[in-house]
Amino acid sequence: MKKDSPLKRFWQFLKIDTWLPWMNVSPRAEQEEPEVVEVLHVDLLKSMVRGIANTQEEELTCDECFEQVDTFAEMVLAGKNAAEAMPLVEHHLQTCQSCRSEFEALLDALRAIQADDDETP
Repeated sequence: MKKDSPLKRFWQFLKIDTWLPWMNVSPRAEQEEPEVVEVLHVDLLKSMVRGIANTQEEELTCDECFEQVDTFAEMVLAGKNAAEAMPLVEHHLQTCQSCRSEFEALLDALRAIQADDDETP
């Protein structure tokens, strides 16, 4: 009987829609029940695998993104193609929810300032 490859078994494992216990099994044969060390939800595991799959050779850290996000936001508000001009910032904002939230809050604040400036005579 031919065994499935480890990669195929891993992807089959990810299709399970339950909580996954990570087991710490002692090499002693007399141990009857494995000790549960941690529980990891399948959705979290899938998210982690997607993150690894989307990793690029060159990426920004959150701090590096934060240093450039104001320029990126100003380009967006000016109607310029910020994603094309700053692809590393764009990629980071697509993959990091925390930085994306900060970016959207910055955009909202800049839009509010812009609206106030437009309304004052």
